[in-house]
Amino acid sequence: MFGKLDLRPRPRTDGEHRCAASSAIRHKTLILGTYLVIPIVNVVWSGAFTIEALRPLAATVAYEWFAWTAAVVAGRAAYLVWARGPRLALVWFVKLATDPLTDVIAYSPRFLGPA
Repeated sequence: MFGKLDLRPRPRTDGEHRCAASSAIRHKTLILGTYLVIPIVNVVWSGAFTIEALRPLAATVAYEWFAWTAAVVAGRAAYLVWARGPRLALVWFVKLATDPLTDVIAYSPRFLGPA
């Protein structure tokens, strides 16, 4: 394509598609599972099983979630630099960084009016 970035991969065979899909599902499950384990480990480690004792843990869990997110993004960007080159890694990183902004606009209630 001229004037646009064409990121379409080559066509995959049926076997390659199934393998890539199962690999992606496994990776996403591992990432999301870690988000679920972080607060559980914090609660068990601290022994805080009441609401009053859990409140101070909220900031710690938030920082650990942020660190985990940064590690996943940095790891994926590093992998893409190695596998596909810095151009695709940068495009992916910019897309990932701007997704929350576009999601807020896309999913905001309509009664708020246009953003």
